[in-house]
Amino acid sequence: MNSGAVSTGVETTAMNPALTQPVIKVQDVSFGYGEKTIINRVSFEAQEGEFLSLIGPFGCGMSTLPAMTDGVLTPDSGSALVEDPSPAPGWVPAPRCSRASRSCRGSPSCTT
Repeated sequence: MNSGAVSTGVETTAMNPALTQPVIKVQDVSFGYGEKTIINRVSFEAQEGEFLSLIGPFGCGMSTLPAMTDGVLTPDSGSALVEDPSPAPGWVPAPRCSRASRSCRGSPSCTT
């Protein structure tokens, strides 16, 4: 892995400080593609009712980090856990498209 990677900071705003159990817990997560480290030792927790934003430049791991909490990708180190990964009642997923063709999301012609 690339030792020159920069750690990504994630900040949360508590909407209800009385809640104590995190629903999302990312602990010391690192991930890379080949020799390129994308995420380097990121840790944060999110409580129920909190809003989380990932902000950064292209290629810094903004879509990679949620993919690890969803179980789509496996961290190279650390853990990314979600308390209850089941969707809310009535939730309907968008049609799946390859990463290269995200612009077709929601299009009836999207079959990949």
